Amino acid sequence: MTLNWTQRQNAVSAQCCSVTNLRSARNPDAKPDTCSKSGLSGRMVDSQQNQAHNIGFPIHGTNVIYPYHIQDRIKTDCFSQNLVTELKGSDFNLAYIQKHGFDVPVLFRDKEGLGLKVPGPKFSVRHVRMYIGSKYDLEVFDVGSGRTGLMLMRDFYKYYRDPNKDSLLDVLSLEFSHTKMNNLMLAPSVVRELDWAECTWPKNMKQAHSSHKAQKYPKVQKYCLLSVKGCYTDFHTEIGGSSSWYHVVRGKKIFWLIPPTEHNLELYEQWLVLEKSPSTFLGDKVEKCGRCILSPGETLLIPSGWLHAVYAQRDTLMFGGKFLHSFGIDAQLKVAKIEKTTRRPRSSRYPLFTEMLWFVLEGYVHRLLGHSYCSEEAKTEVESDICHTHLTPQVLI
Repeated sequence: MTLNWTQRQNAVSAQCCSVTNLRSARNPDAKPDTCSKSGLSGRMVDSQQNQAHNIGFPIHGTNVIYPYHIQDRIKTDCFSQNLVTELKGSDFNLAYIQKHGFDVPVLFRDKEGLGLKVPGPKFSVRHVRMYIGSKYDLEVFDVGSGRTGLMLMRDFYKYYRDPNKDSLLDVLSLEFSHTKMNNLMLAPSVVRELDWAECTWPKNMKQAHSSHKAQKYPKVQKYCLLSVKGCYTDFHTEIGGSSSWYHVVRGKKIFWLIPPTEHNLELYEQWLVLEKSPSTFLGDKVEKCGRCILSPGETLLIPSGWLHAVYAQRDTLMFGGKFLHSFGIDAQLKVAKIEKTTRRPRSSRYPLFTEMLWFVLEGYVHRLLGHSYCSEEAKTEVESDICHTHLTPQVLI
């Protein structure tokens, strides 16, 4: 028996509610649950009535019983294969990628030479609350039930600091562009050079984006992730097959990484839709699965299509972002196809993905053939960026 994405998510939640024996579902980016059931000791704001009320799903405590032992996956040598390249920030640039590609994860022990700007080690969840405001609606992921809900920043702050937590809540989707935190972070230089949202999306549309709830450009570039010890996100690809980068400010996270071979992507798709898949650790089923520990001050870049699971070994504050680019087109399209086949909700996909592809196509047509099919306003943006060196090896030939 096979299930589509929505049916599978419901099945996972149902199993969690009945026996509390499952860990996170595979969709932490899903649209927040707004049903009104008894549950979590937190509060969520009804955007229409502007009233606070209990968050809308049951919680399952901090002692989540996994169908497999996470600690075994942390200690075993089976996942110690070196699938990650370690480089200095000054060595990883556009010229390096044009020569060697960006096909394996890259680890940087410090941010020197990366062009990365992030707050220092004293930055904490208290500062996040100060910058975005106590009444900011956070999407929180309940590891026990695999469901997502809304919670006010002030309530999450209290939860995060509470030594006697009654749940495992993870903040994975706090995109803080257009908040007061915006100027605290800059992605690594090479990410900004590659990112289609930076070099292809019309600047006038991005500048017109004034609200954190508006959608006039793909707002996936600046994330702050807040995880308490024990939070786990199962294997997944980034939305739209995008590449990603992560920098730990506080705490420690463990990544399990699987390369996006044809065979592995087929296994992943089957794993997503099979009814009993939640009981399987995907890393046990593939030929190669690596493990990478990310400590404070370290940065990890993950290429397009790579499958990864993440575990918070300590309370962790981490910055990151997602980006589509021309060196990952093949993997990006493959993942987008999987998302469509498995009926992943549009709210959990790369925003404005199809529109982005059209702008990229327009850019290549303009650069290679000298023709433009954009409006006059958008054409001005394209022509002003004509010297951009964002070219794949195929274009350089």
